[in-house]
Amino acid sequence: MKKLALSLLIAGSAALALAGCERPLPGVLQNSGDAPLVVDLDTTSPIALGAEETFDVRGPTKGHGEVGGATGTFIASTSTSGMCVILDPENQWLDSNYSDDGDIELFVGRTADYTGVPGQKIGDFHGEWVDPLGISHELDQNLCIQRDLFGDPGAHAGLGTAEFCTVDTTPGVSYTVLGTTFSVPSNDDVLRSSVEVLDGPCPAIDECTLVADNSGGVCGQP
Repeated sequence: MKKLALSLLIAGSAALALAGCERPLPGVLQNSGDAPLVVDLDTTSPIALGAEETFDVRGPTKGHGEVGGATGTFIASTSTSGMCVILDPENQWLDSNYSDDGDIELFVGRTADYTGVPGQKIGDFHGEWVDPLGISHELDQNLCIQRDLFGDPGAHAGLGTAEFCTVDTTPGVSYTVLGTTFSVPSNDDVLRSSVEVLDGPCPAIDECTLVADNSGGVCGQP
């Protein structure tokens, strides 16, 4: 009994000591980045087709359950072959310094199916359907299907790598492009990304397709 009481006393003292420690843990990013956590690209107008747009987001405050990223909408054209969405995160992929690389994951769905609040809260495209028997079924209404090396859906690109997909669209319907922050560069805790929506299926995509994220120099552009 005395041993149990002593153990509880020691554990309680350790917990109080940890609670009073506000120093950031080594190697853990804090929210020191000079950028918003969530960005709304539709502040003035929807995403213009064929125009590259950029945005900056900070890293989430660790331990606070924050989810960062950006959203923007576009109206589907009359194309019968779908529309291409490209999202390219900041990187300096030609060197071995990973402190300036970032990662952001791409999702696209109908704006009516998006659960977040633009500029305030990142959501997803998950829904629920209850069948006639009263059984609930979860719906994943993400329309951006990316495949891995084995051809299986649900994949995402790695650090500092562009993500893209051709989305089957209905003319005149509004769609939301969602970029969910996966990691930010540790050198400044801010991730810059470029996004573009093209009419028709995706062409061959590489690091030089979009350059405003910061890859212009390695692609022979300003």
